[in-house]
Amino acid sequence: MTRDDSRTFTRRRLLGLLGSAGVASLAGCGGRDTTPTATPEKPGPFKQTSDSPDENPRMRDGIGFDRVVNAVDDLSWDPSGEEAIDDSLDQTLREGTLIEVPPGTYRVKRRHDVEGVSRWGIVGIGTNRRAVQFTPPTGRSFRWLMVDGGSDILIKNFTMQQGRKFDRSIGMGFLVDDGLKLYNVEKAGSNPRENSGSGAENGIVVQVTKPDGVAVVDTFVRKGPQDFAHYPGNAITVFTGRGHLGTVYYRNLHIENGGEHGIYASKGQGNVRVEGGLFKNNLGDGVRIAGEGSWVKGATVVIDMDDRTPGNRGNWHQARGIHLQSGEYGYTGGLVEDCTVIAHASPRTEALLKIEHSQGAATVRNCRFFNNTDYRTIVVDKPATGPQQPKKPWEVTFENIEISGRASNTVAMLLEDRPGSKISNVTIDLPSVGVDGIVLNNCEGTVIDNMNVVTGGYPLRVSSNSDGEQCLVTLKNLRRLKSSLLSDADTEQLASSLSGSTCLDGNDTAKQTFAVIGANDDRLYGTVLDEQ
Repeated sequence: MTRDDSRTFTRRRLLGLLGSAGVASLAGCGGRDTTPTATPEKPGPFKQTSDSPDENPRMRDGIGFDRVVNAVDDLSWDPSGEEAIDDSLDQTLREGTLIEVPPGTYRVKRRHDVEGVSRWGIVGIGTNRRAVQFTPPTGRSFRWLMVDGGSDILIKNFTMQQGRKFDRSIGMGFLVDDGLKLYNVEKAGSNPRENSGSGAENGIVVQVTKPDGVAVVDTFVRKGPQDFAHYPGNAITVFTGRGHLGTVYYRNLHIENGGEHGIYASKGQGNVRVEGGLFKNNLGDGVRIAGEGSWVKGATVVIDMDDRTPGNRGNWHQARGIHLQSGEYGYTGGLVEDCTVIAHASPRTEALLKIEHSQGAATVRNCRFFNNTDYRTIVVDKPATGPQQPKKPWEVTFENIEISGRASNTVAMLLEDRPGSKISNVTIDLPSVGVDGIVLNNCEGTVIDNMNVVTGGYPLRVSSNSDGEQCLVTLKNLRRLKSSLLSDADTEQLASSLSGSTCLDGNDTAKQTFAVIGANDDRLYGTVLDEQ
């Protein structure tokens, strides 16, 4: 996938879109007409569907039910929240039954296990998801729905309400065979920590247990204050774990201020596909995936400690943007595409995009990074050598990448021990002091095609432990390499011509580092730093 010049984001254009804080007016992410804002009324384009009731009055969202019951009229649920609905739930959650819930607040007091049941659902029939609310009692935390098996399940248009006092927590878990449809659901209110009086619960857990099964989560929202604890003292917001074998789509989520990650979904054996959505100020990762068949497309991730959710407790101490990591599984493959990652201010950030040592090959394309911090923008770790060593291939591909901002004393792109990688159409505009552009350590055979880099430090640094004469990096179609602050008075000519393809080889500079200051007059200038 390529991008023509008409879609290129210049630094001026990106700054104009971003403003000084927040993403309220950001556009162009993922090719959608509208983009999630910092506080969207709806975080994505979720729309109610019409199911032609004249043809089948019991058809909802493509699922045919045997019976449709009204929670108040037919089941006598109390919409005032005084009387619990648990006994009725136990009796009604059976094959072929859809429960339609009128507006109101409904009290649930315990977990409900639904095992091996297909074609059932719970749907709020209010005009928006806040019209129907399910709430637990004070001092309790549990998954009010815990589903094991079954297919064709519809969960839609309601809110799980926790209140304002950090004294309760509620979530749901779905370990399904196939056909889960979870639409327009919110986990609202204040979120306690694990070691609180009530404990804490995940927002949603979704795993598809059949390899050809599919689950779709479209518009799940979690905001509200958080009592932050040190890792792992909070509940994961959206979780897909080791038992996942099929495919789950997470579309148009708005996960903000999460105590432990926005989406943690990197160690299942199936596919995790994140499409659209806003992930803001989550402790840990905004989004974490890994492996072939998984992707993050069109998402916006924001890290801004100066624009936090009011009412928080505890210490928000770390944030990352997008993270590829698979632990002991050592997956290779995966895609990050059409994403925007913004870091205005952070207490600590490993990277806006981090490809960890347990992750093999990956592709990142058509993405924009805006970095105002002293932390690195893109980091690709050296592959692990122990139990977490990823499967080959290990090379990474970056296409159509734009990095800008007021970052200082850091690195724009760092790749370590990833030979044969490909970097094309990269624009870096980080002119502040001490910022290096592209840094390649032991990445022999890497090709950089079409680069435009302005930094306050070295626009390009290349080092290798190899004693061979191979190309450490090949430069093609160089547009610009320039340091805004370093002088070229003591530099030497590293290459005599930049037309076509230029190889920087390690013939006489093994175990040393090329540091490029700039390029002009069809020549590359820089220096060879001390031996490593």
